Parts: sequence; structure tokens; C-alpha cells
Amino acid sequence: MPNGHCRETLAGELNTALHAIIRRGALPRVLRRLNEAADSSFDRSSYWLAVRLAETDGMRLSALAEAQGTDLSTISRQVQVCEHAGLLERRPDPADARASLLHLTRAGHESLERMVAAQRTEVLAAVEDWPDDDLRAYVALSTRFAARFHAWAVSDPLLESSNGTRTNP
Repeated sequence: MPNGHCRETLAGELNTALHAIIRRGALPRVLRRLNEAADSSFDRSSYWLAVRLAETDGMRLSALAEAQGTDLSTISRQVQVCEHAGLLERRPDPADARASLLHLTRAGHESLERMVAAQRTEVLAAVEDWPDDDLRAYVALSTRFAARFHAWAVSDPLLESSNGTRTNP
């Protein structure tokens, strides 16, 4: 089999595997099981918001909407749900007293930490019979793939072509 055809076949197999992980990982029963294990109550949007806010020192609602790729009305509803659940709070923006920044509450941080621990436990269970060398190789390759995919996902070909640059991750 020629190298190009072999790579195309392997790319198809990788795509199928990734699709299965993403599709099955998004099933409501998976989130329910993780919430039970973590003693938390995240839905998909509140989990995403908690992860995003945990990575920052506060974000404006508009920045959160842009990061999610959604409009302000949608993100506003999602934020309200999280506020009522005690996962996040608004604090004054030190750079502009008229604005506020969204932050995870202590309860939000603790709930997210429990959820991440539950996920880690399930990941370890899925690879419990793998030799350490296989696991190290998988982690290294997955990390490399994730970095390249992230670079591609956040790039904007239209913007790059208009300013004459090309990003090749």
C-alpha cells in the first residue's frame, strides 16, 4: 500500500476512534454517572463554563460568549443557571467599574475539582490493563495531537489570508 493511501486509511481509523470517544463522551448518561461520582450537578454548558472560568482570573460575559462561539443571550442564560446553582459569581471589573467579571465560586472550584477527579478515575479504569510504556506513548501522542488540533481550531484562515500570514501549526 503506498504511503499516501496508508496515511489516508490511518486517518480514517483515527477519525472513527475520535468520533466514538466524542459521541459517547457526550451521552447524557456519561455526564450523569460522572456527576454521581463527583457529587456535583453539572450540565454540559455549566461544565464548560466552569472549566473556562477556572483557566482565567475572571472573564466578562462578552469574552465568554466569544470563547464559546455563541451570542450574549445564550451565554447569559447559561451564566444565570450557574449563578443560581452557586457555581459562579459576578465581581466588579477592576479595569472598568461599570462592568463585571465572572468568577468561579469556592463551591464551583470544589465541584469542578471533584468532577475532574471522577473523570481521571474513569480514564485510569479504561487503561488499567495497559503497560506503562503504552500509556506514556498514548499520552505523548494524544497531547501532541490535541495541541495541533487546538492550533487549527482557533486559527482563522480568512483573517490570516487578509493580512498575508499563514499559520501552520
